[in-house]
Amino acid sequence: MELARCQAGVLSRAQLLGLGVSAHRIERLSVTWMRLARGVYLIGPDVGAPPWLARVWAGVLLGGEGSRAAGPTAAALQGLSSPEELATGPGAARTPPPIHVLVPGRHIGPHRGFVFSRERPGSRLRSPAGDPPRTRIEDTTLDLCASADEVGAVTWLTRACQRRLTTAQRLRRRALDRPALRHLSLVLEILQDVGAGATSQLEYRALREVLRPHGLPGVRLQHRTGTGNRVADAAVEAHRVLIEFDGRVGHVEEGAFRDRHRDNAHTLDGWVTLRFGWSDVSADPCGVAAQIARLLLARGWPGPFRTCPRCPRHPLS
Repeated sequence: MELARCQAGVLSRAQLLGLGVSAHRIERLSVTWMRLARGVYLIGPDVGAPPWLARVWAGVLLGGEGSRAAGPTAAALQGLSSPEELATGPGAARTPPPIHVLVPGRHIGPHRGFVFSRERPGSRLRSPAGDPPRTRIEDTTLDLCASADEVGAVTWLTRACQRRLTTAQRLRRRALDRPALRHLSLVLEILQDVGAGATSQLEYRALREVLRPHGLPGVRLQHRTGTGNRVADAAVEAHRVLIEFDGRVGHVEEGAFRDRHRDNAHTLDGWVTLRFGWSDVSADPCGVAAQIARLLLARGWPGPFRTCPRCPRHPLS
């Protein structure tokens, strides 16, 4: 029972036999237990529906020695996502996400609700903290990037750093240690911007599609201004211009009031703020760049504004 409490109520047949419980006694006791998979039980009175963590333990025990939660499952264990975020389907009928488990060097047959992947021993690092066993946060993040498109890779990399689960430097070092990683060059490219301070998909797109293609002066991301804890998304310090990129959520009602209060405080400190939303950057990056350029030119930037292939003929008119 002590071991079960350490494993979210889950024990395997192999563990029970190792503790001296006979096969006959296991057969009798298991009548009152919930069978999560062949030879894996959730024990205790009135067990009810198995919680997500119990299912993770079941997957690790099914995988055997050296197995670890990986991919989306490890991400939920480490705070990079949540089990609810991984579920599929509408409302109360949402289907619990499958449990992803890495198994070193051996094949595990199919089990409903579990995804077992065989790996070469040593190709990923095991997290030193926490049970059930899981991959280290850097490997977890890189594995998610390998199965995602560019938008997904940016999301996972910025989220891991913004939540202070790891750093861009650690992710880069780990990526370089995995030369066969899918999307390796893309991951390294994104990490350059994350290391420079991009903390969201919107800021990454602004760097790639607004600021750099149009020759705008370099910005300081996550710039702390004035006194207190006011932080701007981007700042051109030489010309006292701040640029705020408002994501899809977080800038309505109380958030909008905080934005106005912060903008006013910046103005009193001599800064001018331009604020753009997701639709501005995604639908008209050239127009956003032109607005920033006009303000910078008015405040002494010598230019020039550089047009990109998507720009209209007279972008600053």
